[in-house]
Amino acid sequence: MSGIHPDLQIAQAIDETYDDPLGFVQIAYPWGEPGELAGFTGPDSWQSAFLEDLGSAVRSHGFDGIHAVSPIRMATASGHGIGKSTLVAW
Repeated sequence: MSGIHPDLQIAQAIDETYDDPLGFVQIAYPWGEPGELAGFTGPDSWQSAFLEDLGSAVRSHGFDGIHAVSPIRMATASGHGIGKSTLVAW
């Protein structure tokens, strides 16, 4: 994608991962690079599983960009500080 304008690169990445939230999170953040994510290679295993389930639900709803589909409802319960708010932000 080197000859493509950065805005178009972002749009292409979003297009390619619209039904793959885990894939989006993996490419959208600088995992393992210097900074806050230096010690991380990606989402925690439970976050990855949640994002995979979400992607499966998106695909099963078959949204075509025109016709409405039913909402996806998912929940998780856990203790404090494990990354639920981060998951929602992604």
